[in-house]
Amino acid sequence: MELFFYILIVVVLFIIIVIALKKYYEQKAKILLSLKNGICPSCGAFSDDVGHAIEYQILNNGGCSGVSDILYTCIKCNKTYFVQERAGGCCGR
Repeated sequence: MELFFYILIVVVLFIIIVIALKKYYEQKAKILLSLKNGICPSCGAFSDDVGHAIEYQILNNGGCSGVSDILYTCIKCNKTYFVQERAGGCCGR
């Protein structure tokens, strides 16, 4: 009977961890999409025709198959976001 409770606890903890990781990666993807659209996830400032609210700087270009390090900065609230993005295929093809 004790073994059943230990197994049940491990299964419940595993499910909680999987759900938490799923929510984390969904939130991370939502923030990245917001930054790419020119909207600050923190203060809600957005880029328009007059000016940009989000600036980005490529810190390390990963090349065709590598991962690029990009630093996004909101001009309004001065918050920075460090993002690693995977390249979208080979550059020369």
